[in-house]
Amino acid sequence: MTHKLMGNFARVSLVGAALLAMAGCGDPSVPVVQAPATNELPQDAGVPGLARAVPQGKPGAAVGLSYDLQGRPEVAQSVPLELVFQPGVQVQALTAVITGMEGLALQGELQAGFEPVRAGEDYRHLITVTPQRTGVFYLTVVITALHEGSDSPQGRTFSIPLSVGEASVQRKSSPPEDAAGEAIESLPAQE
Repeated sequence: MTHKLMGNFARVSLVGAALLAMAGCGDPSVPVVQAPATNELPQDAGVPGLARAVPQGKPGAAVGLSYDLQGRPEVAQSVPLELVFQPGVQVQALTAVITGMEGLALQGELQAGFEPVRAGEDYRHLITVTPQRTGVFYLTVVITALHEGSDSPQGRTFSIPLSVGEASVQRKSSPPEDAAGEAIESLPAQE
């Protein structure tokens, strides 16, 4: 009996969903209602020609971050780094705190704040990065955005990778070869 009841419920649910979906199709008297604006940026948001910082956590940041490293990072050579913040809709103010890993010296104002801000406009901040040794390093930018109608700010962390000098690249090992030079393919054991 329970199995039959569940089958009927599923059929009624599908018919109801189909009726709801068709209810507004093609009727010009039904007004089109747009979804409310969200705080999230479009997936392709960014500044043309600039790299995009990698957000940590779930996608859909209220503020985007692009950057321009204005030169190749070399040990003991200062390189300007321009950060470009792109606020989403309903963001009224934003702040940023910039930190680097051990092995990077950062010069300039390591905190930035912009208020008021408007969606669609870019807000720029310039710092200088001086690598102390070779390797792969990350800058961390923590952005806090205050939204219209909200007393609690939303924070998001971004990472900016820097490769200094000849970074060692790990490569996948080559499979063993037979006498003819062909790769030997390992297959799972069969009993």
